[in-house]
Amino acid sequence: MTLVSKLEARLDWDWRDGAIDSDSLRVGRTLEDGDGVFQADAAWHDIDASLGSGGSRTLDLQALTRNVLGQTLSVSFDTIRAILIEVAADSTGTLVVGDAASDTWFAPFGSATDTIAVGPGSPLLITALETGWPVGTSAKNFKLTASGGSITYSIAIIGTV
Repeated sequence: MTLVSKLEARLDWDWRDGAIDSDSLRVGRTLEDGDGVFQADAAWHDIDASLGSGGSRTLDLQALTRNVLGQTLSVSFDTIRAILIEVAADSTGTLVVGDAASDTWFAPFGSATDTIAVGPGSPLLITALETGWPVGTSAKNFKLTASGGSITYSIAIIGTV
């Protein structure tokens, strides 16, 4: 099995207030297959998942499964290179990311109780493309919680196994 993954992020603006500020910031990188610097060899995703208001889901980054062409694919990440989450625009709540009850994976956040809120119609992209954030038995649970209403979201994770 071979994985080639591509990350692209772009923000454009055209601000006119007497003076004109029209520019963009673009970032792009391809990660080749492997577990070295700027490489990834595993991907996992869940598209159009939903959580009712107050509902939560804890992803065990060392025991993720998904169905591919009728077969169950299991992924046990050693490092995470990138996570992209998008909350659907028609969601009525906010997706709160982080603060799992135990064995919290919090490498990009600073501490086990830190969270990031992602509102309707918004994406969250976090990356550590060079060497990734480590995942281990005491740092493996990644929690997603719907706050203030129900949400629909999609998530994709790229890393190494």
